Amino acid sequence: MILIIGPAYSGKSAYAKMLAQQKNRGDGPCVLLTEVQEQVQKLQDYITTHYYRCTDEILASLGQMYVEDEAFRENIDRAGGEGTAEFVSRAIHCYCRR
Repeated sequence: MILIIGPAYSGKSAYAKMLAQQKNRGDGPCVLLTEVQEQVQKLQDYITTHYYRCTDEILASLGQMYVEDEAFRENIDRAGGEGTAEFVSRAIHCYCRR
């Protein structure tokens, strides 16, 4: 799974917990919060370091896939809780439009 990956991920990582806290604050500007946008940057950096150069365009496409592909959505929501895929997709969208 690409959303919540990294060496420290095991079940509910600090990242997943932070996402859960933020998404529970509502649909408003919480995706713009610095800590959320920093996590998106970490995700992009991780993909670039371990897989391929993850441009903003590629990252934006991944964000779309997180919600448009049912299997991705289900896996991401299973890992981070209901609504995580949608929240992360919105956060990535905002990040890539900066």
